[in-house]
Amino acid sequence: MPNIKFEKLQTILIYGVNTYLGESLRRFWTERKLRVISPSPQTSYFNTKIIFIRDFKDDPLAQATRFKEAVDLAVKHQLLLVLITNLENDTTDSFLEDSIKNHNNWRIIRIPIIYGPGAVIKDLHVLGNYFKSILNNEALTIPGEGLNKIPLLYIDDTVTAIDKVVNDNQIPTQTAFPLVPNEVLTEVELAYLVKSLNGNSQKIIFNKTTQEEKTPTLNTTGLNNLKLIAFNPATPLREGLKTTLKTLHPTLKPLLKTETSPVVNRTEVKPKNKKGRLAAYSTILGILAVITVVIVTFLGPLIATAYYGYLGKTNLEKTLTQITDLKFNEANVSAIAAKDNFQNALDNFQKLPVIKIGGKVEHYLQGGQYLASSVATLTDVGQKLLGGPKSGEWQKAAPEIKDAYEKIVLANLELSQTDGMDTAKLKDLEKGLAILNSVFPALPQVLGYDSPKTYLILFQNPMELRPTGGFIGSYAKVTVDNGRLGSVIFDDIYNPDGQLLEKNLAAPVPPDMKEAFPSFTKLYIRDANWWVSFPDSAGRIATLYKLATGETVDGVIAIDLGLVKKVMEVLGPVYLGSYDDTITASNLYEKTQYQTEGDYFAGSPAKKNFLKLLGTKLLEQMLQADASQKLKLASAFNDSLTEKHLLISLFSDPAASILAANNWNGQVTAPPSDVLMAVDTNTGGNKANYFVRRSLSYEVKNTYRDGTLEGFLTISYQNTSRSGSWPDGTYQNFLRVLVPKDSFLNDASVDLSGQDKESTSAVKVGTDGSFTVFSYGFELPPEKALTLKLHYTLPKDLSLKPYSKLYELKIIKQPGTDGDPFTFQMTTP
Repeated sequence: MPNIKFEKLQTILIYGVNTYLGESLRRFWTERKLRVISPSPQTSYFNTKIIFIRDFKDDPLAQATRFKEAVDLAVKHQLLLVLITNLENDTTDSFLEDSIKNHNNWRIIRIPIIYGPGAVIKDLHVLGNYFKSILNNEALTIPGEGLNKIPLLYIDDTVTAIDKVVNDNQIPTQTAFPLVPNEVLTEVELAYLVKSLNGNSQKIIFNKTTQEEKTPTLNTTGLNNLKLIAFNPATPLREGLKTTLKTLHPTLKPLLKTETSPVVNRTEVKPKNKKGRLAAYSTILGILAVITVVIVTFLGPLIATAYYGYLGKTNLEKTLTQITDLKFNEANVSAIAAKDNFQNALDNFQKLPVIKIGGKVEHYLQGGQYLASSVATLTDVGQKLLGGPKSGEWQKAAPEIKDAYEKIVLANLELSQTDGMDTAKLKDLEKGLAILNSVFPALPQVLGYDSPKTYLILFQNPMELRPTGGFIGSYAKVTVDNGRLGSVIFDDIYNPDGQLLEKNLAAPVPPDMKEAFPSFTKLYIRDANWWVSFPDSAGRIATLYKLATGETVDGVIAIDLGLVKKVMEVLGPVYLGSYDDTITASNLYEKTQYQTEGDYFAGSPAKKNFLKLLGTKLLEQMLQADASQKLKLASAFNDSLTEKHLLISLFSDPAASILAANNWNGQVTAPPSDVLMAVDTNTGGNKANYFVRRSLSYEVKNTYRDGTLEGFLTISYQNTSRSGSWPDGTYQNFLRVLVPKDSFLNDASVDLSGQDKESTSAVKVGTDGSFTVFSYGFELPPEKALTLKLHYTLPKDLSLKPYSKLYELKIIKQPGTDGDPFTFQMTTP
């Protein structure tokens, strides 16, 4: 009997209106020999997929009615229902997505603005307006500030992704796929890109009077699911736009005409009479007239363009040298001169009759003008701010910083279109200004221009390491009012903790903390930095401080000796007359330890007195620092924020949001990838971390056919202390290892000075928010070494698939540490 293959009938229903995307899908599936129909009572629904495309132009009631019909159809016949909504958050989309979840067999696809051949201009938003300007030979008008990001996806890439979601049966149902493009440009960047497609012939103008729309929030929930469909758009944005534009107006591409002069016989004809001579003179006069016109209309502007361009370049180079030498007054004058010279060069260049011959020259001149203008603004702001926070100067600086940032963006866009122009440093400046632009609007609030602010500054000792940087031994309460520093009060942390004890207001000890500190009965401020994510610890510290003192603070700041050392490297040594001692960056730890811990007893003022004197002296030196030192101090604080020697948690927006966005608040969150963070907590009360060295080695293996990944983590400790007496001695540590949630511990072993033993049961497994936590407590005597090995299986959603072989790892540094040696290896399938 012959083999007969029975193939299931594949039917796809395009349910919704006849949209650009719907017709594109219909053509694609028809070519694939799939049956694409509209729903009707006579339709056979065997092995059917329903695609419901929300039409954003349609009547909402009609849309909802059709959607209900599609859901009912899917439920009745147990069909796959795929809902296509907008990538930008929208009330209607949220309603539709929530409604579909009552049906078990669904997938959601969120799409950005779809463009390509056949797209309707009015549906392309700001891109459509740019195309319309090109077609009408008008200036490209950028709405508002032009900094909103516009996500665009080419029609072919959209259809390919949708086909994968619809027809791949291995993809799980009840899954959302946000199709976020690889390239997402701002309105300004998009305008310059579109302009370049038409030979840069259009001008670009800003319509600042346009009501600027708030940048819409993209619904990227489920972003990690894109790995399931190997989503990687194949069409570069520039190529896609070029193709789209050609279909709108095929004659837009500039035609390069090569004219060939006809060959003629050139026989010299000598004038034989007076009339002939007059004709020759007329010809000569005509040639002279043409030469005169050329000189006036071409050579004059050309020479002026070159002259002013040279002056602009010279003044700009002078400006950059003067900024390096911190001569802001001179730099400001040179920058303004450069800006004026570049503008004069541009004005003369535009008088030339054939502008397109020097398109790159125009980009260079325009870019130089933007750059000089930005630098002029920056030097002006620098003069004001480095002179001290005078009344209102911080508030005035915000719009100036924003203007400088916008000009740098434009300068980069212009100069990137010239040959041989290295814009790498400008890109770095643009990134720095982007941060300043986001930070400055919040500064008036932080500096107390709206109302006085109070902040707690915690001094953490990393030699007794705790989760957010170190044991909290002391603190300062700082007030800021109208941009000026008010009172600064230093105190021992045991004083407010004593108030908590006396009033019986200390908090309960969390269960996981009880495991590390079995003897603790109450939680006090000094131990409240137990939570790995600093905003969590800061909130509890502020609450305990209010219970102890009755005072509310506006934020909590944590610093450790790493920041103080960087500050002292800039300011130099500090002489403390009361102690007849000089504190330097190199002896900071030893001197501080000796003066604050050596003869310490409960109620001793030694720690408070020493830190108050040292802190006051450093504060005086910072306030008296010259411009050069202030810039170096700014760099030191920036480095400390990056290296987590300085953590800032503020309790009100917009400042809190800005800190979180720049990762300056010490917040610890789990990414949608592999993640690793090793957190030490010194539970012994000594300063053994000064002598302890730690290193990590991590290997990831793919040993299963289904692509499951396994992690092999090795953490090694060495206690270099030679004494068992305080402040060094045995290192008592409670280690927490944060890994992806739903990771499974297979086994663990501990090697203490050559004696290896299986220790799986000794490692506790728990959770902390979006992490799985492996915890292990141990003691490491002086001159001993310990190695902990953990073997665990990573969660299924991180497995390698035939259509998704991407692996990512995020390593999170513990605050207060200088960074551990780390090695990584991956064994591929």
